Parts: sequence; C-alpha cells; structure tokens
Amino acid sequence: MTGWPPECVWCADTVHLGTHEALFHAGRANDGGLELVPWIVESWETSGDLAYTDFKVHDGIEFHKGWGPLTAHDVVWYFNLIHPLNNPESRHDTGVQQHGILDNAEVVDNKTFRFNWAAFAGHTLWMTYTDVQEGMGPFSKAIYDDKGIAYMEENIVGTGPFEVVEWTDAEVVDLQAVPDHWRKTPYIDRVRMLHVPEASTRRAMLENRQVQSAEIALKDWSALFDDGFTLAPETTNTVFAISMAGNYWQSHHPMTGEPLERTRDISKPWVGDPFENGDTFDPDTPSMKRSKLVREAMAITIDREAINDTILSGLGLPHHLGGIWVDDPIFIENQDMWSYEYNPDRARELMAEAGYEDGFEVEWYGGPGNIEIFETVAAGWLGDLGIETTFDRQIYTSWRPTIVNRTNTDIFNGCCYGLPAWPLEWPQNAANFPGGYNTAQEFDEAWESFDRKSNTTDPEELKAASSDWYSFLREWHVWPGIVQHPGGAVYDPEAMEWEQMRPFHWMRWSGMRSFEWIQLK
Repeated sequence: MTGWPPECVWCADTVHLGTHEALFHAGRANDGGLELVPWIVESWETSGDLAYTDFKVHDGIEFHKGWGPLTAHDVVWYFNLIHPLNNPESRHDTGVQQHGILDNAEVVDNKTFRFNWAAFAGHTLWMTYTDVQEGMGPFSKAIYDDKGIAYMEENIVGTGPFEVVEWTDAEVVDLQAVPDHWRKTPYIDRVRMLHVPEASTRRAMLENRQVQSAEIALKDWSALFDDGFTLAPETTNTVFAISMAGNYWQSHHPMTGEPLERTRDISKPWVGDPFENGDTFDPDTPSMKRSKLVREAMAITIDREAINDTILSGLGLPHHLGGIWVDDPIFIENQDMWSYEYNPDRARELMAEAGYEDGFEVEWYGGPGNIEIFETVAAGWLGDLGIETTFDRQIYTSWRPTIVNRTNTDIFNGCCYGLPAWPLEWPQNAANFPGGYNTAQEFDEAWESFDRKSNTTDPEELKAASSDWYSFLREWHVWPGIVQHPGGAVYDPEAMEWEQMRPFHWMRWSGMRSFEWIQLK
C-alpha cells in the first residue's frame, strides 16, 4: 500500500477500513432503506443545468499526524490528481472511475469546492462519491508540498477515526484509534487485520477466541450461529462470475477518439477479433463465430445448482450473468432469456463445431485466496470438454497491471455489481484507459450503456439501458456467472458489540468496517 494517491491501487480500502473519509456514505433510514449521508461535506448545491455542484467542507476535520485541517484545496488537488483524464499517470483504483462523470474540480474558496460534471444524474453522488462500492477519501496537499512524493509513498495519512500503524499487503493491517476524532472517537484503541487464507484456520481462530471477527465459509455459518456467533450489522452479496478476458472489441477511445492499440490474441479459443478482416467492426469474422461457440460451451458446462448445494450448502443461488444479482427485479423479469441451463451434451456439440473436440488449455487468475468454486468449475470443464485449467495464484497487486494496460487474456472473476440503474459498465470499456481497472474486455455497448445511464434520471430509460446491456452480455457469453451468496463478517458477541456499520455493496475485507462502533466486553 502506498500513500501517493495516483499509485494507490487499493485506496478504496483506506475508506472502507476507516483511515480516510469520502464525501458521503450510506446510512439506514427509519424504514430500513438506504439514505445519502454527508461525510466530509456539510452541504452541497447543484446548478439548475446540472453542470456543476458546489460542496462545502465540514469544519474541524484534521489530518492525522498533525498535518492540519482538511480544506477545499486538499479535496480539489486530490480529485484532479487521481482523475486519469487530468493525470494520465493515475492508477488510483477508484479515481479512474470518474471518466464520463467528472470533468474536473476547482477551488471556490478555502471551504468550498466545485465539481464540474461531464454528466450528472440521481445516482452520481451515490455510486461514485460514497463508499457503498469503493470510495475516495482525500489525502493532504500540505504533505505533498512540504515532503514530496517519496514521503507520501511511505506514509498513509488520512482524516478517519483510525490511522495506519502498519500496512503490509497480504499480511497485516494495523490501525490505531485517533483520539478526539471530529466525527466519532472509537471505543477501541487498536485494530489488527490478519491475512489468513485458509477458511478452516479462520474458523478455528474465531472459535478459540484468538480473534473477535473473521470471514467464515458459508457452509460453517449454521454451526457457528448455533454456538452463539453472529453476523455483523451489514452484509451483501458475494458473486462469482467469469470474465472471458482478452475480448478487446473497441477500436477508439470513447472519450478522446484516439485509436486504441490492442492485441487480440485469437490463439485463445475464447477470444474473438471483430477486426480480423480489416478496420471495420465485423461480428461475423471466423474468430468471432468460433469464440462465441466456445464461450457458450464453457458457460453451459457450469453446474450451478450442484456448486450451490455442495460448496455453499444450498445457502446461495445459481448465478447467471455478470454485473447483476439474480434476485434483482430486472433479472427476475428477464431470467428466461438470461439464465444458463446446465447442458454438457450441447456444450460438446458447440466445442466440436468450433473445432475444439479435444479441448484446450486455459489460465485462470484466482489469486492467493480460496478458489474451491473455481476449481469445481475447472473440474467440470476438464471432465466434459477436455479443457485443462492452470490457476495463477499471485497476489493481486502484481497481477493488476495486466488488466490496467489491457494485455491480459487470462479469465478471472470480473467486477462489478450494484443497482442496474447505475452506470456500472465502466470496467468493460476503454474510457478509463490509461490507468483504470478493466475486466480485460472493451465493448462499445458498455460505453453506450454507461453514457445513457450517466445522462438520464428517467426510470424507463435506465431500465432499457440495463436490459440492453445484459442482453448483450448474454448474447455473446462474455461474462457468465457461477453462484452468488450472502457475505459478511461473523463475530463473537460475547467478546464485543458491533453497534452499527455503514452499508455497502461490494465485499471488501470480509465485510469488516466501521470499527469505531465496536465496543469490547
């Protein structure tokens, strides 16, 4: 982890864990629904033509280590610095999502800053400027001015109720409570997050009271609940789906119009090249036809019901289409068209038609964690289709550059999920290139859907854009799902009380956050 924002590829974690604070966060309304809660801003006003919003910074917010108050100058410097269209060197995990939404930020006065919008709609503040999904929390411009980049790389300084003592990727995060914090002084003094890959070890540590909270395998929930353990105040859906990587089908950058230089490696059976015959997009090139057959075969050889029953103890749901939960009303309305039925016989016919009767080899990025679900899918592919899978287990930070620079062709569990009315298609198009996270796929349809949603508040238009996008995914089989299941932290109520938690959509750090609301017993 680094404290230099443009290089911070895990910076959403700083907001999630409480060392930094976003403009807004989600809260629970009286009816149990979500409400937008101001965090580091105390008020805001959007112009009548939706061209800009003026925000006022909350008084009394101090940076850690005595680096002074948060001002509009810090906010503007930070958001422009991590925006790839203002700073092409930015690799910030969340800042690169601002393409097509924010043009730039400017200082109005010491307390007030302005966001000039490329597009603004009802979901803009919710999706991009809370930590419901990821989160962006300002860093100190004064540190940069006084100490420079080298110092910031080694010192992570925010405004949250906890400050960083140690942050070693894939090992430990050690946080110290901030006394007299402006918003909420933590009840506890210290939080240590340990990286423990084995689910059985995590369960044993929780049961033996070596830790107070842990990520527990879904199949173990029932037994632990019977023993008195309980879930954290907020949970979400954990989703497994497969990005059929390497399908870079855009020819020009949708924001700048510049030609894109991409290698479309059609030696990979699941990769198609619509420009195989020239400069004009052609969905019927030989590789596009062949790869579509292969992707469909792989999608319908996933026994989703069996995986849910055996690995998830029936507590999850078969998942069919990347980017949308199967219990979402839009999916339910279209499930007959968008679902995949398990049909290995038909899959073998498709493989033969594509010329791969004997299968092929595929590399799958699984990361260093638990990959039992992926291994089960791979076993089915091997037995039914002759596809041999090799898993890449390197840590994410060493693998991530391949998806940022658009050279990756290894399939993986692609991001991202949320409400279908939100413009969630940013990872499947080239608009945040260079610098942004990508699912190793680029589609004009993704940009078109993102742009449509970003520029309207009409519910029917939002629904139509969503339906068109998910229908495209289903037609081309580029992001088939596996399973989804509830996810959240399990904790020991005899050891502590978790009073409340900020709601979230994306599972980060096993669903652990809002540590300032933990009281030890």
